[in-house]
Amino acid sequence: MFLCFFGYYPLAKVFLERLRPSGVRFAAKLLLFNSSLIVMYAVLLWVFPMPSLRAELEQTHAVMLAVLWLAGNITFLLYDKCLFRVTGLYCTLIRPRLQKIMRL
Repeated sequence: MFLCFFGYYPLAKVFLERLRPSGVRFAAKLLLFNSSLIVMYAVLLWVFPMPSLRAELEQTHAVMLAVLWLAGNITFLLYDKCLFRVTGLYCTLIRPRLQKIMRL
């Protein structure tokens, strides 16, 4: 998951935040997350075959998979909001202190 999404998302977020209006930005973020998730599962199922994962997905009811997909999207939105706040915290509190220390 880190390689497929969380590793590059903070960099992609910088460009996504420039999109206007906010509905387009929101849709682009969800599209990026969901396409990354699809690519990750495609790699796990077809490039590096994992029989146990395939068996588990075949046994899981479609409603449960939809609930998990929705939960993943909600978790992503929380991650996006937390990343925004942590970035703001860094820019307002931590970076000025680090710059002050580096000047000494």
